[in-house]
Formats: sequence, C-alpha cells, structure tokens
Amino acid sequence: MGDQARAEQANAVAIGKQSAAIGLYSTAIGSTTGTPRQPVYTKDANGKITAIDGISVTTTGAGTDLTDIIEINGVPVTNTEVNSFVASLSSGANLSLGKNSIALGTSNLAAGESSVALGDSSKAVAKDAIAIGRNGNASGGQAISIGAGAQAAASGALAAGGASSAGRDGAVALGQGAFANTTAGISIGQNAGVGTSQGITNDRTDHIAIGHNSGQNVIGNRNIALGVGAGSNLSADGNGSSDHNIAIGVNAGSNLSGDDNIAIGRDANKNITAVVVESVAIGSRVDATTGSTVLGNEAKAYGGDFATVLGYKAKVTGDSGTALGRDSEASANNIALGASSVANGTSTAAAYLTAETKMGGYNIVSVGQAGQERRITNVAAGANPTDAVNVKQLHEAQKSVASLIGGKTGVDPVTGGFTGYIIELTDKNTNQTHQYKDVASAINAVSSGAISVLPGNAVMYTADGRISNVTAGTQATDAVNLAQLNQAIADNGQHHVSINSKNPANKNNTGATADESLAIGAGVTTSNAGVKSVVVGFDAATNAKESVAIGNTSTLANGDASIAIGKTALARSTNNIAMGTNASSNGMESIAIGTNIQIDKTTGTSDYAVGIGSYSEVQNADQAIAIGRKAIVQGDNGTAIGHESRAAKENASALGNFAKATAVSANAIGNYATASGTSANAIGDNAKATAGNANAMGKSAEATSTSSNAIGDNAKAAADNASAIGTNARATGVNANAMGKGAKAFEQDASAIGTGAQAFRQDTLALGTSAVASGLNASAIGKSADAAGLNANAFGNGAKAGAESSNAIGTGANVSATNGFALGTNATVTHTNAIALGSGSISGNATPTASAIVNGKTYNYSGINPTSTVSVGSLGNERQIINVAAGRVSASSTDAINGSQLFQTNEELANLANKTAQALGGGALANQATGAISAPSYTVTTNPAGTGTKTTVNNVGAALTALDTAVNQPLSFAGDTGAQISRKLGETLNVKGGATGTLAGTGNIGVVANGTNQLDIRLAETINLGGNGSVTTGSASIKNNEVKVGTNTLTDTGLKAGNVKVNTSTNDVTGLSNITWNPAGTYNSGRAATEEQLLSAQNQLNTTLTDKGFSISAQGANSDKVKLGETVDFRNTDGNLVATRSADNTINYDLAKNISVDKVTLGNIIIDKATGINAGNQKITNVKAGDVNSTSTDAVNGSQLYTAQNNVKNVLGSSTQIDATGNLTSTNIGGVTGANTVHDAIQQVNSTATNAKTQADKGLNFAVNGVSPADNVQLGETV
Repeated sequence: MGDQARAEQANAVAIGKQSAAIGLYSTAIGSTTGTPRQPVYTKDANGKITAIDGISVTTTGAGTDLTDIIEINGVPVTNTEVNSFVASLSSGANLSLGKNSIALGTSNLAAGESSVALGDSSKAVAKDAIAIGRNGNASGGQAISIGAGAQAAASGALAAGGASSAGRDGAVALGQGAFANTTAGISIGQNAGVGTSQGITNDRTDHIAIGHNSGQNVIGNRNIALGVGAGSNLSADGNGSSDHNIAIGVNAGSNLSGDDNIAIGRDANKNITAVVVESVAIGSRVDATTGSTVLGNEAKAYGGDFATVLGYKAKVTGDSGTALGRDSEASANNIALGASSVANGTSTAAAYLTAETKMGGYNIVSVGQAGQERRITNVAAGANPTDAVNVKQLHEAQKSVASLIGGKTGVDPVTGGFTGYIIELTDKNTNQTHQYKDVASAINAVSSGAISVLPGNAVMYTADGRISNVTAGTQATDAVNLAQLNQAIADNGQHHVSINSKNPANKNNTGATADESLAIGAGVTTSNAGVKSVVVGFDAATNAKESVAIGNTSTLANGDASIAIGKTALARSTNNIAMGTNASSNGMESIAIGTNIQIDKTTGTSDYAVGIGSYSEVQNADQAIAIGRKAIVQGDNGTAIGHESRAAKENASALGNFAKATAVSANAIGNYATASGTSANAIGDNAKATAGNANAMGKSAEATSTSSNAIGDNAKAAADNASAIGTNARATGVNANAMGKGAKAFEQDASAIGTGAQAFRQDTLALGTSAVASGLNASAIGKSADAAGLNANAFGNGAKAGAESSNAIGTGANVSATNGFALGTNATVTHTNAIALGSGSISGNATPTASAIVNGKTYNYSGINPTSTVSVGSLGNERQIINVAAGRVSASSTDAINGSQLFQTNEELANLANKTAQALGGGALANQATGAISAPSYTVTTNPAGTGTKTTVNNVGAALTALDTAVNQPLSFAGDTGAQISRKLGETLNVKGGATGTLAGTGNIGVVANGTNQLDIRLAETINLGGNGSVTTGSASIKNNEVKVGTNTLTDTGLKAGNVKVNTSTNDVTGLSNITWNPAGTYNSGRAATEEQLLSAQNQLNTTLTDKGFSISAQGANSDKVKLGETVDFRNTDGNLVATRSADNTINYDLAKNISVDKVTLGNIIIDKATGINAGNQKITNVKAGDVNSTSTDAVNGSQLYTAQNNVKNVLGSSTQIDATGNLTSTNIGGVTGANTVHDAIQQVNSTATNAKTQADKGLNFAVNGVSPADNVQLGETV
C-alpha cells in the first residue's frame, strides 16, 4: 500500500511510499526520505567485497566489482538481481529483506532474518538483530542498538544511547557515547569505555566501565572501573597490557600501568608513572606501589615496593616498609606503629653489653618519634636472645645490682601514665564516596529507567491518534478541518455511484443505500447507518457513518469512521483500521495490519491499540502495540515487537523474537527474553527477570528474586536485592553483590568484586581478582586474597587469614592461628593470639619465664604466663624497636624498657666496679667491658723505727700484715721540758693543764704539728664558751643571748637602736619617722616605707583604677565606659547566637539550633529572603517531586518536567523527540514529510485537502462500448 510499495513474498506487508517487504513474512511500514542512501561496502585486505550494508555476499574472481557477486546472504543471484538489490539499498526506501523481518519508520533496512529496524535510516542486518533509532545499526547476530547513531556490531551486542557503540561479542554499551569494544565488555555512562578496544590477537577482553568517562583508553584485560573518569588511560606494561585492575571512585586508578591493582576512592592511585602490580589503594588521593597495601586518605607508598600503609597521610618511602597510624612514616624494611611515628634509616650503633653490629645496620620498629615516644605494655618476659625484655626483668637486674652494692642500696620504682598503641584500620571506602556503591546506584540508574530501554523515537501513539479542534481555515495557507473537507465534497454533488458488473444496471443506487455513501463493486452495500461511507470490492459492506470498506468476502467496516481493507477484514469500532486478510480490529481508534491479525475485546476494551504482523493479537488491552508475526499484547499500554513476542500485562514491553513480558510494567528486550516480575527488565537474548523490580541485562542473564540485578552474559542474581555484574557472575544471597567475570557472592550481604572473586558466607567481602572470603563476616581484599576464618580479614595480594578473628595485611601475609595478626609483606603467624609486624616477620611460641638466678640468687618475674608473642622479624632478619617510651620500673611492671633505662643499669654496674677499684686504691682499675678489677699495688714500711725499709705488696692481706707490724711499734712524746715518754698503741698517755673552775666547751684549743717532731697548742679560730660563758671588752659585751654596745641591745627577741625597734616575735619595725607620702614629690631609694605611706599609695591607686575602668564598643561603634566592679552582660537579641560563660570565665558564642536570617551566601549559591534562591549556575539535586495543581508553589524536579515534556511529545506524535538538553524536536509530524512543526503539518493537510478537491472537481469520465466522447460525471451526480 503506497506509491511504489511492494510485497514480494508470502504474507509480506508493505505500507508507505517505496516501502519493500521482500522477505518471507516480512513487514515494511513507512516511507523514504527521498534522499539516496550510499550503501556501505565491507572489503577484506585485498579489496574483495564481503558484505554490503552488513549483508554477506559471495564473490568470484577478484571480487572487487559488483559483477563478481554470485550470492547474497547465501542465495545465488544474477548480475541483474545484484544491480536491483543495490538499487533498492541506494534508493533510501524502507526495506524488510529478511524472513520475519520488520522495518518500521523512514528509510530503514531490516536485512537479517527476524530482524527489526525502527526509526529513521536504522539498519538491522543480521539474524535476530534489533535497531531502534535514527541511523542506528545492529549488524551482529542477536545484536540490539537503541538510540540515534547507536552501533551494535557483534553477536549478542547491546548498544543503548545516542552514538553508543558495542563492537564485540556480548558487549554492552549504555549511555550517550558509551563504547564497548571488547568481548563481553560492559560500558555504562556517557562516553564510558571510549578508546578501549580489543587487541589484534583477541586479547584485551571483558572490561567493565561504569560512569561518565570511565574505562577510557585501556590496554588490558578484565579491568573494572566504577566512577567518573575511573580506570581510564591504562597503558601497556612489560607484558603488553594492564590486566585485572579494579578502580572505584572519581578518577580512581587512572593513568596507570600494571596488573591486579585495586584502587578505591577519589583519585586513588591516579597518575602513577612507574609500572604498578598487585597494589591495593583505598582512600582519597592514595598512592600505592607494586605489592603495596595502602589504606587511608592521602596515604602514600613511594620509593619502593611491597609496603603496608594504614592511616591518614601515613607514608612509606622504601621497599617492604610498614606505617600504621595517622601521619606515620617508615622507610625501607622499617615499621612505624602509631600516629606520627617515624621509622627512617637504619640503626648502626653497636648494641649495649653485647656490642653486636650488623653490616648495613639494623632495620627498625618505631612506636613514636624523638620527643613523642610511647610505651609498649603487657610485654611478656623475654627468654630467647632476640626477645624483648620488660621492666620487671630490668627491675630484677637492678635488684641484682643493689644486692652487689650491698648495704641499704634499693631500687626506686619509676611510674608513668599508660600510653597504649592502638592499631586503627580505617577503611574509607569513599565515594561515594559512587561513597563503590554505588554500583548499586549505577545499577539502579539502569533498572529505574534513568537509562531508557527504549529510544525517544520508538513507536508511540497518543490517546486518540488525532489532531483535533482545528479552527476552520480562511487563508490559502491555513489548515482545514474535517467539516470543511466534508463541505467541499458536499458542494460538488449530492449523489454517489453504485456499480454492479454482474447484475442489471444499478440506476437506483440499491448498493449505496446510506446518505452520501459510495459503493463500488459487486455485492457491496452501505447500510442506512453508513452515512458518508465508502465501500469498494465484492461482498463488502459499511455499516457505520464515514467508514471505508475495501476488499471482498465479508469485508466489513462497522464502526464510525472505521477502515477495513482486505479479504474478510473487519473494522468493528469507532475510528478502527483493519488491513489484511482476516484482519480484525474491535477497539476504538485501533489499527490492525496483517494477515489474521486480531485486535479484540471480550472482557475489557482494546482501544487505541496497534497491531502489525500476521497472526498478531491485541487482547482486551488499551493503547497496546503488537508488531511481528504472532506478537500478542494482553495488557493496557503493552508493547510486543518481534516474532511470537508477548506482553501479557499492563505497561509491559516485549521486543524481540519470542520475547515475553508477563507482569505489570515488565520489559523484555531480546530474542527469547523473559520478564515475568512486576517492573522487571530483561535485556538480551534468553535474558530472564522473573521477580518484582528484577533486572537482567546480557545474553542468558537471569535475575530471579525481588529487586535483583544481573548484568552480563550468563550473569545470575537469585536473591532479593542481589546484584551480579559480569560474565558468569553469581549473586545468590539477599543483598549480595558480585561484580566481575565469574564473581560469586553466595549468602546474605556478601560482596565479591573482581574477576573470579568469591564471597561464600554472610557479610563477607571479596575484593580483587580471585579473592575468596569463605569465613562468616570475613573480608578478603587483593588478588588471590583468602579469608577463610570466622571474622577473618585478609588485605593484600595473596594474603591469607585462615583462622577465627585472624588478620593478614600485606602482600603474601599469612595467618593460620586464632586471633593472629600479620602486618607486612609475607608476614606469617602460626601461633594463637600472636602478632607478626613487618615484611617477612614470623611468629613464635611464647616461652614462660617465671624467674632467673643471678650470682646464685633467684629472682621472680611478673608476666610469667605469656599468652602469645609479638614478632618484628625472623631468625637472621631481626629488627630493632626504636622510639620506645620509658617503661615503668617496679616489681609488677610488664612494660618494655628502652635503651636509656638499660644504659642507666649498665652505668650502675660500671660505677660499682669503679667504686670497688677506688676503694681498693693502689692503682686498681675496673675494666668497663668485662667488669674485672686489676690488682692494686701497695707500698709499706716494714721497719719504720729502724731503717724504714719499703716493700711493695699487691693484695690487701699483705698490706694489712705489714701495717700490723708497723702499728705495734711505740710512739715517743716530748714536751718543752722534761724527759721523753714512749707509749704503744693502746697504752694511755695523760696530758693535763693547770686551769681551775668551770671549763669552757671543747674545741677551743687545738694542737698543731710542725711537720717534724713538734706539736703546738693553739687557741681555735672558733671558740664555744657554752651557755654561761661571756666575753667583755670595754663598754661592749657578748653573752649567751645578748649583744650590748652602750645602750643599744640585740637579743633573740629583737633589736633596739635609738627610737627604732625591730621585734622578731611580731616581725614589726617601729619608730621610723617617714610616715607621709607625696606621689608628686621625691623619694629616697632603698628606704623602707611605713604603713602610713603604703595606705596613702593604695588609696591613690584605687581612685585612679576605679575612675579609669575600660571601654566596650560593638564593631567600633557605641563605645561605653565600664568602671571596675561594674557588670558587662553578653547577649544576642535576634536569637541566632547564644552566649555562654564556661567555668574558666571564657565567653563563648554558639550558633543557635534554629536560626532566622534574611540572606545566606554559600560560595556562588545565595539564599535571599526577598529574592529567593540563586543556585549560582549549579544543579539543585535530590529535589522531591512537588505537588502539581493550580495552587501549588512547590519546586518540581527533572523527572516531573520530563513527564510533562513527554506528554507534549505524545500529543505531537511519535516523531517528536526530547533531546539531551530537554528540548522538543519534531520531524515529519503525522507522517507528513517536512512537517517539523504543528504549523507545518496543518499547512500540509491544507495542501492535501486542496489537491483532493482539485482531483474531485475532475469528476469521472464514462464511455459506452468505447464510443467517444466520454461523458464527464461530477461527484454527487447520477449515472
């Protein structure tokens, strides 16, 4: 039907100018643009033609010319047929070439078997392909392209969105400009995946990019990017690609080269110049090198690999370093534990006591920095040579020193506040931070319809399908309405023609019995009700006003203004159209086109429905669309497009051969796709969404539980709110998430992200390629990380936490014991409750040490029952622990001690040896290294009274013997006169004086030797005469309690000198003459002031201070003077500020919980009470939908505006589109070429009416038996 339309195969339908239905059961509806189309020729490397417009051809010879083509799509052809085929493609006509194919719109091409091309210049050139939208192209088997310029060029590919492209098998591209050009790749978001293509050897596959500009320019395999700009610009490393990377967050993991990296957070591992492998970077602006694990905002690992960094701004600057805590810092192989701890360089100093050294120095463990040391508490007593010792052991060593010293020597305990070192693991899983989540946000964007499953230019129909209420035109260019057209026809005659070729002449109009009706053909009738109806054919009839029946064998138009065209076609309701053999339309303003098509109503209505295709049906469904052979719609607003497609409930849509949408608002797109849950969406061949709000996207994807999501080929989501994203991904637990090829999340709230990642138990997390979390509440982050224990955590590539509550952090870290903790690359814990800190550290057994024997004495220790060990190295790879705060030293202390405390003990040991050597004298010396004391050397005189022989002895015993001999010789005494007296030691010598009476105290007289043989008796310089003694000289005298000079006295009660008295009992000075004070006069420096003078000065000061006071002003104005003693009250009158006074007399102003202001400025955003809100050219997001009524003053959001625009679009017709900026554009309104506005369409209708009148004015020419001239009969005249 239409100018040059042609249907060349059985059951084919062609409607519209130059439309061609060439394939068996094919349907072509629409027209041509009138512009020739240039076919696209595909050629191999030798220039041989292999396809034309995606349709395969076989050539002979060179194969470079059309004359070389011998087969098209496997069918042998001649040169003439080839030229005809190319001419059809070049004509720009609407073509359906494949069996069961559908081309609907303008200049579309449906060349593949069961293919569908809808829109303007779209192409579906492969089997089961679907192309919807202007210039869309689906050239792969079962491929789907939706949107202007969308390209789906491989088997099972899906491209949805303007200029989107899915160029490899199983690829999915959703969003404006989204690009998925790797096998099974997924790109969701504007320009996602652009520049990322599969390699020549078919490597670089399975990429996932979700977010604006995410996953761009990637050279690699199986990378995952989630977030704006995430995972872009991954360059080739030494292996030729960057593989298995995961990037979540804005710009996370971009501009990177390397494999198996995880970056989570804004700018995480962004712009890393060196090749990075197996790193984990979690947090905002985090950098991680090869094998490193970095967690915390602005944390860094650089200058080396295999680092472990946890904490805000923590950093490691060398290989295998570990930094734990805010602002902590560690260099190569060192460990910094705690906020602001620093572990840089190596320790080269020789060890105390042992004097051990190590080539290149010792690596260190730091729990602080200079001036900010920390204590290590609860340290078990060490036993092995490399064990740490605690304060208890030091205390016992000090007690040993005290015992060696002897006497009353003791140990003072040193106490101090406990400072615990807390390992704080901060997992700020940002964004968004999308804080990752959200994948859920990205998935919801698809499932909720933010990314539409149908393009804006899909086939849509308004409520009544008419342009109504057109005012009668008056000018030549005005549109005309139906009344004007009817009047124009009526003005040209009042009678109709009825012709019956077999019966006698029908001069009495027995066929056309209704007023103003037209009946042409044998057995045709217009009943009395068929006013202004037209019937043409044989045995056809019209039984309603303004109806049209064209056909034979009971073709009936029984509804007002209905049209029935075709054998036994039935149009039974108002404004019906039924076209095709046995076509039946029984819904108001419904259209049925095709053989045996049925639009019927039994229990309800089928108004405003459209059915196109043989055996298609609309059953009791209003506003339904069924297009394709045996397509069925059974619910209001349902859409079924494709062979045997079915939309069984209201608002359901099924697009694709055998697609089924059997629940309310369900959507099934793809061959054999099934959507059986309310609001479920199934997109892709064999995709299944069988529960409410479920979403399945990808070949054989299945979402079988409420609100579940399965995206990717063979992805399965089988529990409520579960999400499986990626080829063969599985999510079987409630709220579970599996993202990545082969990722699996089995139980409730489990999450598996990464290729092959598996989360087995409830609340588990597996993040990274082949990561496995199999213990309840376990977390595994990193490539091949394995968390198998209850509450276990494994962070880092290859990390393993296999026991309950175990924690393994770092590449290759391994914990196999309960409550074990391994921190660092390849750190290993195999003992319960043990800790291994640092790269390569290995745990050991706890060795109880209850006591020790020192010099034969037993000393008992505290902390004698250690439960586990803390290791900071391994045998041969020990580390020093530095920046250790001094531990408490007491009998019960288990604190760690630092070098300075041990140094003091060593110093005491050295002092003991020195003191012993000093006590021995004789040149004895203490060896500081060994503690040994050299033999002394004493010189003694064996015969002092005789020759005075001197002998040297080297021990104390010999010296004492010689001394004994010497002391047993007598001493001789001589006076000024008299005989000499001799006495031995122990004998008595009486020395008497001649004084009588009470004697003075001792010590007043001394005896002085003259250095030879004489003792002089002298008066002492200090004489004590006792309590009753006195000294008198002249008028001065000194007694026990008085010094007197004339009349002036000094006693223990005071001093009296003239009129001045100093009383020591009251501390008063009286009798001073200076009792007045003139502040303007002079003063005597150094003279004491009296109380009278001080009182006068105080009164003057009080007066000055009180009068002066201080001033208070408000922002430089309204100054007021406040005297001392007066009160100043701080308050606020508008209620926006609250003034309070704290205990330390600080005045605080706090913002009230509820404030009222006239204007608020936030950056460029201004909220003004008078003028409203100025958003500063920024979006206002998360706006709740406002009430829409005549009195509402609510703000409306984008979705409400879009609904309003969509309603306008629906009124204007299916050719009206809503572009990305929200503007409405229309082309060819009402199917009228060039009518891009309502005004244009009305002008075209007016022109058509004028042309119709011109044609009607020509009338009909009748000749009898070929005799000329023929008679001209105007419409309305009787023949």
